Amino acid sequence: MNHATKKFQLRLKNLSGVLVIVLSFTSCGNTNDKTETNQDSTVIVNESNDTTALTTGSTERFKEFDWKTIPISTANIGAFPYLTAPEGFFIQDKGGYDESKTGYSELKDFDMLIMFTGDAFYKAEGKVSRLKFSMKDKEADWNQYKFDSSVEKYLNSIGAKLLGKLKIGDAQKDFLNKDDDMMIYNHMVSDPYNEAARFYALNQKDRKIMFQISSNSAMGEIAVVELGALDQTIKAPTGL
Repeated sequence: MNHATKKFQLRLKNLSGVLVIVLSFTSCGNTNDKTETNQDSTVIVNESNDTTALTTGSTERFKEFDWKTIPISTANIGAFPYLTAPEGFFIQDKGGYDESKTGYSELKDFDMLIMFTGDAFYKAEGKVSRLKFSMKDKEADWNQYKFDSSVEKYLNSIGAKLLGKLKIGDAQKDFLNKDDDMMIYNHMVSDPYNEAARFYALNQKDRKIMFQISSNSAMGEIAVVELGALDQTIKAPTGL
């Protein structure tokens, strides 16, 4: 093979290598373009899905409660606040140290509880009491399991229906406290940010009652509202 032929073959080989590199680079570029397009498309789809989920699954709203979903109970529930302390426990007085002589820790003749109904919130207005529980034996550890079991079995026995359990998340906190940063504190039991509260409804022929229950390893608390309208007593002043 003469020198000219060898030189030609070497140039041809080098040219082939260049073509391979160019084709590889072009192919990579096309692949990247496709990948970016697919990623962009995926982001849009996910955003759309998230929006749909937020619209249909969000609980950040108030909604009227349908009492037709709660069967009427004929159980004898006694007098307000319609439950007592389980054996071995007592309801604290307002000071939090001694046993209450009234059957509740706090009472307001008209107030509001924010109830979680499973898919929304409901403002339950009426007569409201709060019951804070302690162990009768001051040396005994708080028995959360016995407290929870006792309350659950009692409410089930009188026909109350569990509406849902809820630990307040950031979105719900922002929604409920948007106009008043004390709204949750004033109208829900205990510490719903850290402990899931349970929400019950009891439907009787002559009254409608709702319960909030909260407990942890150190305490238990129940809030009760008997629904009723405000008795508006303000009058126009008479002339002196």
